[in-house]
Amino acid sequence: MTRTTSLNDEASLQYQDMMKELFVIVIDEPKSQLESALNDNELYDQYTNDLQGYYDLIITNFKSSFSLEKLPAPTNTKINGLPAKVVELDGNVEGDRIYCKLAFVEGKKHYYQIMAWTNADRKKALAKTIDDMVISFKETSKSKY
Repeated sequence: MTRTTSLNDEASLQYQDMMKELFVIVIDEPKSQLESALNDNELYDQYTNDLQGYYDLIITNFKSSFSLEKLPAPTNTKINGLPAKVVELDGNVEGDRIYCKLAFVEGKKHYYQIMAWTNADRKKALAKTIDDMVISFKETSKSKY
């Protein structure tokens, strides 16, 4: 995989393998940003100021750009000791069928979104690789905030 900057403007980490059509990004946001978003947009009655609220808010926005066959319930887990919610999605983005694994991780001062995806036709061949990428996440002190 090679490092890139073309997948998402907000991502602090981005890698791709164009030959395999395999992509991964990480977006990190200070926890205070969730609280501000809830207060500024008067959403505090719809979302909680915790990992569940972060997940719900991001998934709601995500559904608007991702045509889902169905939205399965997330799995509550830990990734390298940090609380996390993980969900697998099959759907369409701009006419392309993709398989995507999303993880929402609560760090000490940040929330993280880890998104790894490939073409739906490659799901079977790359699902284990995608799992390995997601669970390899480790929080570091290097954040763009």
